[in-house]
Amino acid sequence: MKILFIIIKNVIITKSYFSIFSKIFHRIFDRQGSLNKEKNLEWIQKNLSSSEIFLKEINTTQYHLSDSAYKSFLKKKSLNFSEEQKKRIGGGGMYVLLNFLVSYFKPKNIVETGVAAGVSSHAILTALEDNKIGHLYSSDLPIMRLENPLKIVGALVDERLRIKWSLYLKGDKENLKFIKSKINKVDLIHYDSEKRYHGREFVFNQLDKLIDTNSIIVMDDIQDNSFFYDYLEKKKIKNFKIFQYERKFVGLILDNLKL
Repeated sequence: MKILFIIIKNVIITKSYFSIFSKIFHRIFDRQGSLNKEKNLEWIQKNLSSSEIFLKEINTTQYHLSDSAYKSFLKKKSLNFSEEQKKRIGGGGMYVLLNFLVSYFKPKNIVETGVAAGVSSHAILTALEDNKIGHLYSSDLPIMRLENPLKIVGALVDERLRIKWSLYLKGDKENLKFIKSKINKVDLIHYDSEKRYHGREFVFNQLDKLIDTNSIIVMDDIQDNSFFYDYLEKKKIKNFKIFQYERKFVGLILDNLKL
């Protein structure tokens, strides 16, 4: 009952009625995609690569710089979340991969869905600070099960990095309207919000006209359903990589990007 009360209170405070209703609806009526969970996992395992080897093949120096940035971030993390909060916040994105991609390719317009405490946001913004160009547009819906969820979103991001950051907190369905009005092209997208098929489909349909063959796409938790596989098939994309990170799998789409 306590958690239910906290959720109701936070939904009222953030006025996220539509986003919460949509999440509940699609949790009930979602689909798996063209591959069932077992077949999808088999396909993922068949195409698995080492992110370290891949990134070093592109640029060894930049790999070590990004790895150092991650180690520095881990040392400086000063926020102490309770074990219960950690469990509900979830894990962060692939810091080294994201920092490397932004540092090396220098994308100008970066869209991120799913922020949580801000591990992936920190990785991207640290690279943008060094690049001197580019901006991060992040979409998130605070975790309503937590006390003071608004204070947790992006809490790991240093204040000095926020100058290149626009953070929207009403869920992807509302946030993308604002983000699309700010940019005319997506150079890099990091998807780590709604894990269900519908959520992924919605975001990529919304951004479809802003994504071209030079856009870099990073998608977390591709083991949850076959959206990543279906997207590759639909767009006839051949240039992609799959990496394992902790207990999840991350998909990277380079499409026609020349390395």
